[in-house]
Amino acid sequence: MQQQTQQLLNALRQNSEALIDDGLLLATRHRYSRAYMCFQAAIDEMNKYFSIERTEKVAPINWPAIDVELLNDNTVLEKDTIIEQALVKLLKERAFGNEAQTLQEFVNAIDSFKRVLAGDEEALVAALDEPLQYMMFDGEAHIKQVMHERNELRKSVLQVDITNDGSIAPEQMITREHMTEIGMAALANQLMMDY
Repeated sequence: MQQQTQQLLNALRQNSEALIDDGLLLATRHRYSRAYMCFQAAIDEMNKYFSIERTEKVAPINWPAIDVELLNDNTVLEKDTIIEQALVKLLKERAFGNEAQTLQEFVNAIDSFKRVLAGDEEALVAALDEPLQYMMFDGEAHIKQVMHERNELRKSVLQVDITNDGSIAPEQMITREHMTEIGMAALANQLMMDY
């Protein structure tokens, strides 16, 4: 792998990990809209990481001539969201029967799952097969809804939204449930980066 590519991947990994740490800290302080934004930014960084890593595996990246817009292609983002949501589904089912729970319980579920996997990428792929099939075929509407909701919430996550009818504070838009769901997605992406 080229040095420039490796430096970029390292920077994206470090920044996404720091954003997740910040999001977890903000979540414990009930600062849900800010935690949401940290988790969303972490997912954005990890999507860039996955895109660059895949591109580099095909052929060395020509950095001066790379099409940066390609890294934000919606088709690529949709594929990453499908994998992410399949992993979230798998971990939620293993941990607590697919009911929404706390981020800390999800972190514990990931730690337990990692111990079971013991670094075996093939075991992860095998475990992901069923939830991935579901997300690809039966979960298409869910994936589109997740992507749409994230785009909508991103607009008003840190600033008061002023309308003709008044205003809406970020705390009114981002619920604990929104923050928990995107936090789980960020943590699932972080797990994928390790494999």
